[in-house]
Amino acid sequence: MRFIMVSMTIMMALILGACATNPQGTQEVRDVQSLNNKNTDTLKDHNPTKNGYNLQNESPMQMNQVGETWGLKQDKRKIFEAVEEVPNVEVRRVNFNGSTAHVRVKATAISGSDERIALTNKLRRKIEGALPRYKIRVYVSQ
Repeated sequence: MRFIMVSMTIMMALILGACATNPQGTQEVRDVQSLNNKNTDTLKDHNPTKNGYNLQNESPMQMNQVGETWGLKQDKRKIFEAVEEVPNVEVRRVNFNGSTAHVRVKATAISGSDERIALTNKLRRKIEGALPRYKIRVYVSQ
């Protein structure tokens, strides 16, 4: 008798649970789905920007943005060549993050913060001349 009662309770829970589900979803889900469908049509024309940079096609990592060089190895080589022109400076590390190049250098002949700022600006201008498609960040240490 107990087995029959438990079986009947489980069957009733399954039947009532099946009746309660809505196969088309709630109105909120349908609204979000229709909104997503409308937005995908206009996404191709929309070019969001952040700090003046186009986020969809301004990355130098994309095939159509590499220009004469192809790949990070050639870009790093150009950075090393640009920094070699400045005396008493040695490149320690070059990192790429999207359209930003982070260049860490060691300078041996700077004495104060004014010289460090001047050297940072000089190196940034040199590297930007060699690789204009990147936003350059230079970090100088002694």
